Amino acid sequence: MKTTRLPASCKTAQKCRVRLHGRRSLLFWLPALAAMAWGSTAQADNATVGNGTPASCTEAALNAALTQVVVGDQAPGGVLTFACGTQPHAIVVTSQKSLEGQVTIDGGGLITLDGQYATRHFNVFRTQPEDQTAVLLKDITLRNGYADYGGSVYVGEGTRLDLLRATFVSSIAAYTGGAVASAGSSLLNVNASVFYTGSAQAGGAIASYGVANIADSVFSSNFAYSSQAGGISHDGGAIASFIDSLLVERSQFLGNVADYGGAISNNGTQATLRDCRFVGNSASMGGALYFEASSNPALIAGGHFENNAAEFFGGAINSSAPLNVDRSLFKDNRASAGGAVDLFSSGNSVLARSTFSGNTANFGGAILGSGTTGLSGTLNLSQVTTSGNSASSGNGGDLYLLDGFGIGVQVFDSTLMNASAASGSSLYVGQDSVVRVGSSLVWASNGVACTVAAGGQLTTLDHNVAPASCGFGAASDLIVASFAQFGLGALADNGGGLPTFLPRPGSPAIDRRIGCSAAEDGDARRLPRPADGDGNGSLDCDAGAVERQPVEVVDDRIFADGFQSP
Repeated sequence: MKTTRLPASCKTAQKCRVRLHGRRSLLFWLPALAAMAWGSTAQADNATVGNGTPASCTEAALNAALTQVVVGDQAPGGVLTFACGTQPHAIVVTSQKSLEGQVTIDGGGLITLDGQYATRHFNVFRTQPEDQTAVLLKDITLRNGYADYGGSVYVGEGTRLDLLRATFVSSIAAYTGGAVASAGSSLLNVNASVFYTGSAQAGGAIASYGVANIADSVFSSNFAYSSQAGGISHDGGAIASFIDSLLVERSQFLGNVADYGGAISNNGTQATLRDCRFVGNSASMGGALYFEASSNPALIAGGHFENNAAEFFGGAINSSAPLNVDRSLFKDNRASAGGAVDLFSSGNSVLARSTFSGNTANFGGAILGSGTTGLSGTLNLSQVTTSGNSASSGNGGDLYLLDGFGIGVQVFDSTLMNASAASGSSLYVGQDSVVRVGSSLVWASNGVACTVAAGGQLTTLDHNVAPASCGFGAASDLIVASFAQFGLGALADNGGGLPTFLPRPGSPAIDRRIGCSAAEDGDARRLPRPADGDGNGSLDCDAGAVERQPVEVVDDRIFADGFQSP
């Protein structure tokens, strides 16, 4: 069993949970505290480092200014600025600076504090439980910090840290949080900041045991490593989240490395990721994301996962927690098993309106699914598009369900195209698993598209277009013998921001499900479903992820002559 070092104030996960529960109310007054914090600085002591020249901006001047701000005559706190000239300036710091109260440190976009791998830059703390500490670091660079926890900044229990346009470079923690470590019941807000080449055993850039909200930031080339042998997990090349909650929006993760979760490792907390980009991250498990078992589903919307890699499971995502994925692209990811996603969960998971293209693995080129014991867990694929995924030496180019670890799967309104594998080139249904397919298009580029192991079940919910190997025989199922019979255009952005297959006029996919009810969110492009795609005056649903509209932006008529209306 893997374990992770915790901050000194939080010796065990159980103790952290107890402390957090006892201080849950803190999370409700922290936003109000923020308003009081920034509004109260007029009553506090403000200070400036330097007199306008680079030579005047020394560590001694910084210490004097911090003493005035943190300890001064007024209430603890104030605004610290720098007057070091008009050019970028670096100040070497040889000791940790402690921050208490409502403090703003504004580097003006010119100041770098260099710890020279000898010290942490800042310790954010409170003396008494009732004390209110809220710190803002803005437009400043912190580099070459070092500490056991939080190489640049440690955020103590019950305190708040806001980062705005802050840059962290090459800081190291011996245990957790190469740049920042935040303790239980703390609040960490990160906006428009950059984390580069940080390292720690967990959380190469950030390790959070409290609430962490991150937006519009970049994490590049951070990694979780080990300086010790045995028992220590190396989680989250960029971010390791424990105990409470993690929200990440509109951020990029590039080339981060760890054993578990090349970009992010989330250990049983509530995680929500929106409109984030993960490119070139790598790990043993979960090339980009690793989710520990949790009753809370991991929520991912608008994700872009490209060229991530795992040595073992989940080229993009490895999860033992339920997943809820929407509007996401998985392209050219790779692993030994589960080229894009490896899901091992007894919970209910949904992959919706997403595209899996060019992912590779030995087993489960795009998705590897399994329950924990018997027929446990469900996976719902809704309006999913796949193209060119492959299992290079095993089974299930698109979907592989592990033998003996049953899971219930429903594939509906999906387009699974051109996968390849040794067996079950598109779908491999393992022992004890049950797969139901409805209103979908299935085709493999080579071999047998659908394979069902002894003890597995593959059944039709009708309205499918698929080869004979899938065994679909309901009234409105259509058996085809070639890709051309599907009548699909090439994989392209047909609207909605993700590549899909658009049914051409005359495609058997159009209006295949007669008398269907309206879909609240439309098709994979969020365009209306049903629609009169064949122009016969009736509103019926197409099979597959895309609903052909009466007027499509892309003109794909065979005899278009240049004079047609746009």
